Amino acid sequence: MKIKYNTILDFLFCAFIFSISVFPQSIIGKGLQLIFALFTFLIVSKKKLKFNKFHLFELLFCLFVLSQCIFHIAVIEQATKSIFITMLYNLFSSLALFNYVVYRKDLKKISYLYSIITIISLTFLSIFYFDTLLQFRFDTNKVFSIGNFKLFGGHSSTTLSLFATIPCFFLNLFNDEKNYRKNIFISIVLLLFSIITGTRKTLIIFAFIFIIMIPLKGKNVNFERIFKIIFTFIIIFIPSCFLVMKVPFLYNIIGTRIESAFVYFQNDDANINNIDDSSIRVRERMKKISLELFNEKKYFGWGMDYFKASNQSGLGYYSHNNFLEMLTGGGIIGFIIYYSKYVILFISLIITYLKSQKKYVWFSSIIFLSLMTVIEIWQVTYIYRFILIYQSILLSMIYLQKKYKMFS
Repeated sequence: MKIKYNTILDFLFCAFIFSISVFPQSIIGKGLQLIFALFTFLIVSKKKLKFNKFHLFELLFCLFVLSQCIFHIAVIEQATKSIFITMLYNLFSSLALFNYVVYRKDLKKISYLYSIITIISLTFLSIFYFDTLLQFRFDTNKVFSIGNFKLFGGHSSTTLSLFATIPCFFLNLFNDEKNYRKNIFISIVLLLFSIITGTRKTLIIFAFIFIIMIPLKGKNVNFERIFKIIFTFIIIFIPSCFLVMKVPFLYNIIGTRIESAFVYFQNDDANINNIDDSSIRVRERMKKISLELFNEKKYFGWGMDYFKASNQSGLGYYSHNNFLEMLTGGGIIGFIIYYSKYVILFISLIITYLKSQKKYVWFSSIIFLSLMTVIEIWQVTYIYRFILIYQSILLSMIYLQKKYKMFS
């Protein structure tokens, strides 16, 4: 009977991954996510549902957003109410994901399923959004609908790139020699999907996976090995840069955006408009607006989702910065409540690293969490359920290590 339960949960987890990738704004997707959560709670409750202090801060943030509506802090209450519903849904999903991983205790299988379903999802989307591939920037911003019924789509290029990045990390974290070649192939496919989005941010995580994680797996860290990794990185990096900047196809996909990023960091504010990259110029303008809004209402903010709902960007966008989105919408109080769960996760990983003999798993996890947090400088993430997946897996790993010493 336990095997049957595992099979059901694995199937519903795959449906969850497919739904957040393909049907993020559809009632179909939300229905699949709800079914996954409900069945997980039903099956896991036969033993005992788990609740972590991490989830306490998720609950506190939900209550904070609700209080913005109750006490009329939110300037655009309807938008903030909508975010409150989203946060409740995210809390529900986060608890389900955490309990699913803890119940299954098979991180190798979970990471494999996660990777395969992600590839299937991105392949599906690439067929329907093939026109964006021809523009060298794979995205699904346009939502496919039948009348008022939304079907699929609704993700930016950065989000699609993160879809590919997260499972690639976990696949290699729990990779073994038996499936080494297969997992490397899957990782390369995920990398290719990330590259065709034209997103710069996630390249550093893929570099960490391929240049540091994989070579270090199962080996002692010493000066000789570090030297070999650095040397290998240089050997790979130089010809890769040459190809990206000189091959027209690769240059149009990612080279031109990397070039713009370097130019951006060499320019001052007076010269920002000289950069031939509209996304950088728009982000810089949104950063200034966000800081101005924050300075006007520092403690409780304007109400979550105010930046987008009030069309501050002039394009109907979020602020493209999760830290500034929190400060603008939630003020200092909302910012502290939301990011407290990150602090909890960081501290828990560091403590587990210090206590564990198997340093590789926890060192890699700390670096990954750090990189994912840094990426939030350029991406609003608090509304997305796919972000909860990696946080829930890391949280589950800590629990399983403490309870069963699974990674010692």
